[in-house]
Amino acid sequence: MDETMELLFPNYTSPTGTIAAPKQREFLDLLAIYFNDSQYENFCKLCPPTSPPTSAHQWFPISYISKLKRVKNVSTDPTFLTQTIQNFASSHFELSPDASHLRRILPFKISTPELTIREFVVFGFPFGTSTMDVQVHFQQHAKIESISELSPTETPHLPVPTDSKIFKIRVFSSTELIHVLAQTHEYEDSELFLLPFPNSSQNSLNIIPSSSSSQKFDEYAYNRIIQFGPFDPSTILPHNISTFFSSYGTVSSVHLQRNAIFGYVEYSKSVATQVLGLMKFDGGCVINGEVINCRVLEGEEEKLFWEVQREKKRVGAEDMISLGISVQRQRVEKGGKGKRSLKKGGGKSGKMDVNSILNIHSGITKAKKGQSGRQAKVVKKKVDPLVELFESTL
Repeated sequence: MDETMELLFPNYTSPTGTIAAPKQREFLDLLAIYFNDSQYENFCKLCPPTSPPTSAHQWFPISYISKLKRVKNVSTDPTFLTQTIQNFASSHFELSPDASHLRRILPFKISTPELTIREFVVFGFPFGTSTMDVQVHFQQHAKIESISELSPTETPHLPVPTDSKIFKIRVFSSTELIHVLAQTHEYEDSELFLLPFPNSSQNSLNIIPSSSSSQKFDEYAYNRIIQFGPFDPSTILPHNISTFFSSYGTVSSVHLQRNAIFGYVEYSKSVATQVLGLMKFDGGCVINGEVINCRVLEGEEEKLFWEVQREKKRVGAEDMISLGISVQRQRVEKGGKGKRSLKKGGGKSGKMDVNSILNIHSGITKAKKGQSGRQAKVVKKKVDPLVELFESTL
């Protein structure tokens, strides 16, 4: 239980001693997220209050709050929401006499848990480099707690090379880790490549819906980042990467250090988990004939990614290729290379992007299937699981 939540709703217990049910706790936590000081202004923009914006005690219609996606996942019954507020949140929230509107009584803050990741791996050092050499290099950026040398078999979940020394470094705080990761590092004219070392591994192409259905009011974007690699940068260029991933959804940026064998794709919407599911359905990530491992950043890794991006902006680091392109749906639109293309028939390597699934879900179930120039219906039993997957994490 978050310490701040416990102070806001002591033990999730009513004044009469009733303990809140799990669904009631979920709703109370959402109230804390929506109405805390750091997100209150954003919430006011999305849910216009009925009193002047200058007022600290604005009223919000329950009918609107009940339609928010995360609230709907808890309950669609306005009575359930108002009773939960009356029983467990009356010290911080007030209902109108007819229970049609809600307002917070006083401003409040909630704290977000600190990151626990404090380790990263680095490669790119020449053979013969010792742990002392590594420490001398990095201690100018952070206080080093420990350094050890790893073999590639000890990092199966990370995109590291098999022909380079790999060191794992532990620093004393997540703040120091963020600072180190935001820098561009070189050693004796050799480029160094850094990766956060997560507390637990995640399998490539693993379809695991995140525990949160939406993070609209959190401090970082949710379900948007896919890590990919290793790959050969001499044969796979940035535009190859962007074209491939754009066939599944709108790509905002490709974060790619020069000469790196790994990178990150940033989608403009929270669809990374769904994209990975589609990719697996299509046979994996294959670019220019090379199979590349992919995984979605979740939890602390995801938050760390955004913290590092924020620090890079602060220090003015420029080690990424920002493509910021719209979706290039060449395979989907033209269909000449797509067994699941939406328009014209043809070859065997087409992709179906997230927007295509939305179209199918909206009623376009007669999408055309490329097969030697013939047009056919998409097999519905193949599409439905993908639609379910898409809906499960919105």
